[in-house]
Amino acid sequence: MQFLTSWRDCLLVLKPDNAKLFGLVTLNAIRFTLGSITRYCLPFLLGLIVSVVYTDIHWFAIPVVALLIYLFSVYLAARPSTLRKDCSYFLGYGKYLVWFSLFFIAWLFMMCAVSLSGIPCWFRQLPLYAPFFPFFSITVAFLCDSDGSFVAVPRSIGRGFLFVFYNLPICIVFCAFFLGVAKLVCMLLPDTAAALVLIATWPLAACAYINIYVKRVHDQFPVYFGKYE
Repeated sequence: MQFLTSWRDCLLVLKPDNAKLFGLVTLNAIRFTLGSITRYCLPFLLGLIVSVVYTDIHWFAIPVVALLIYLFSVYLAARPSTLRKDCSYFLGYGKYLVWFSLFFIAWLFMMCAVSLSGIPCWFRQLPLYAPFFPFFSITVAFLCDSDGSFVAVPRSIGRGFLFVFYNLPICIVFCAFFLGVAKLVCMLLPDTAAALVLIATWPLAACAYINIYVKRVHDQFPVYFGKYE
């Protein structure tokens, strides 16, 4: 069966030689991502940090605009592009930010619903955990690679589900690692300090997921696009 073969193939990235190469590529991507964020998105990062410290991560009180723009900017900086990543590059994705905002808000409502059902989901850190889930990050990657039209949003969500299904083992490994680190940080540090550390790890998670996204979509292009075009 095709998905079983895909499950086997996606785990090849964990072989020592492949893992070393993947780690080096991810570290290089993190370096460039942090450089782009620092150069072009620093006001939103500073606004988010001040908001977290000032409100003690009571999320209904923070400027949601800073949160959304900074998080989306992390994905834009992390994704590969032939365009120079300057102000024009980031501003060119304005309409994508609208779709990302709606997707992010829907994600938070879904996680809140899970919380109300009695399943622990770390409510106070909900906005901080989103990038660590493979479905969330991969869906954003598909969205950024789309034409930004109205139909692109449900297609990107569908492709995000497909990606997680066809690469379930590696998605579980990545998700377990990032959520494990996040929970450890939250256990060891006060809430506000933990929130700042988690914000600092967003580029790491985004680069890791986007690198695996690029590799697997290249290997399985018809799986994700042949079903929707």
